[in-house]
Amino acid sequence: MKTFAIVLLVAALCVERVASLDCYHCDRVKSHGDCKMVKCSHMDKYCVTREQRETPDVVLYSKWCAASCLNSVETKGGKTTGDVCCDYDGCNSGGPISVKTSYIVMALAGLVSLSYILWSGL
Repeated sequence: MKTFAIVLLVAALCVERVASLDCYHCDRVKSHGDCKMVKCSHMDKYCVTREQRETPDVVLYSKWCAASCLNSVETKGGKTTGDVCCDYDGCNSGGPISVKTSYIVMALAGLVSLSYILWSGL
């Protein structure tokens, strides 16, 4: 019984990684709020955010799913473009880079469950 509970716990912790990635998607919008969440294909492993600074006052955002990604910054003709890659659901929502909250919650739940199983002698 104890072995079954541990196997079930490990499987639950891995489920999120097996499912398709959810990323925000939009093309050259002025606000992160104009982007919509989409389900990526099973081949896509990254969410990408591109920030294009057209002028000091005008920034355009593009977001999409990608199979591969490279963080980069490029300046051409006075315009700066930066691509940022991440690899968990909703990570390209905008604003500052957030903590991987879902993984932290899952890890804490797993530790609590494992502790209970070991201490209760199930």
